[in-house]
Amino acid sequence: MLKALTFFALLACSLPAHAALNWTNTVHKEKATLEDTETVARFRFTNSGKNTVKITSIHSSCGCTTADLEKRVYAPGESGEIEAVFIYGTRTGKEHKVITVVEEENGDERSTMLEIFVEIPESVSFKPMIQYWKIGSQADARPIVVTLAEGFAGKPVSARMYSEKTNFSVSQPELMPDGTYHVTVTPLSTDETLTEAGEILIQVEGNNDRKLMFYVSVR
Repeated sequence: MLKALTFFALLACSLPAHAALNWTNTVHKEKATLEDTETVARFRFTNSGKNTVKITSIHSSCGCTTADLEKRVYAPGESGEIEAVFIYGTRTGKEHKVITVVEEENGDERSTMLEIFVEIPESVSFKPMIQYWKIGSQADARPIVVTLAEGFAGKPVSARMYSEKTNFSVSQPELMPDGTYHVTVTPLSTDETLTEAGEILIQVEGNNDRKLMFYVSVR
């Protein structure tokens, strides 16, 4: 019996203490609209322990997500909030981002995972992403078709190739009778193998503009 009590006492001493920061929420879920370009998630906490707590690091799983707070040290009873911003870019569908927060109390470190779940509707699609010609084939013009979701408050306004000395000419977006936009790309020559990139600028009302990257290749 004494051995059993000793074992459980040692086990209890080896277990980590409960984290001093008490989080109001560690998960943020959101269903974005067509007009949204980012999600702002706020994670609130209170130092419910008896010691001062220092937040030593805040690390995001993706460069598209930034997170910060006003200060790093919290006395017992103090509250704070981490604001995380997830910028969509060209992402669509179900997205999951994780922010790891490390806190330090009396030399002991503990970590907490904050999670962001966002479902992003596909507001803009285009195809093909890669348009190519065979070496020696006719250097004909070929379209890249941009389709906008119904109710999306934006439209393609310009297109360009990234290279200043490009082997391709590109037209500006043209609205077609079926409601899609066409950007036409034409190689100046199909004599040699090469690949280039370009972009189509989507102007969105009241929000950040979006860019669609496409590729053209002779191979």
